[in-house]
This record gives sequence, C-alpha cells and structure tokens, in this order.
Amino acid sequence: MLLIASNVFSAVLRHAAASPQEFALLPRLLDWQQKGLLQLQLHTTQDHGPIPSSCQQQADEVQQQPGPPVERVTGRIAEVHLQAAMQQLQQGAARAQEVDAYVCGPPSMTDEVVGLLQKLGVPSSCIRTEKWW
Repeated sequence: MLLIASNVFSAVLRHAAASPQEFALLPRLLDWQQKGLLQLQLHTTQDHGPIPSSCQQQADEVQQQPGPPVERVTGRIAEVHLQAAMQQLQQGAARAQEVDAYVCGPPSMTDEVVGLLQKLGVPSSCIRTEKWW
C-alpha cells in the first residue's frame, strides 16, 4: 500500500494486492474516494477478477460520482504510477519536497518504491515505511 499526501490536503492512494479480495479496508477507502478525500488506484498482481461482492455496490456508486473514478490496474505499482500520483498532487500546488509518502508492504516492494520516490524528488525525510513478511 502506498499513500502519498501533501500539505495542501490532497491524498493519492496506490493500493496493491495479489487479488481484489485482499485489499485492506476497501469499504472505507471507497467511502473516502466517494467523499473526495483521496484518489484511489487499485493494483492486482495475480488474480485480476472483480472486487469482492460485499463492496461491489459501493464501488459502482463511486464510479458514478462526479470526479475521478477508482482506477483498476493489472500489475505492481511502477514508476509510471508514482509519476502520475505526483502529477495529481502537483495540480494542487504541491512540490515533491512538500509530499509525505507512507509505504507499507514486503521489504523488496517497499525498498523499490522508496527508491522511485527519491528519484522523483521526494526527500528521504518525507518517506515512512512499514515492512512486513
């Protein structure tokens, strides 16, 4: 999971899981997307089926709302996705130095994403990680 936020009250969430059933806190994230509190992108790395039926109605409602839709992506979070997130935040006048990033996941993924964020100009002091497994 990767959350990138700026001090201008914008947040972009890039959330990756092996399958849609593994997305943590999906109902809450969909609710925040619907309220305009974040821009959500869901990545599946193995099983690319539909999101869980318990969340399907909520996801459909979010997709019908004005504003950006929840994006579904096949594959891991890559540099192109981070660049797009940074561009979304910069539309709200944030610069890379004003961004806070929270990266959570397996060590190899978190290390890779941290390197990409640094490459995009986010200072190390603005990146927090939680590694598990």
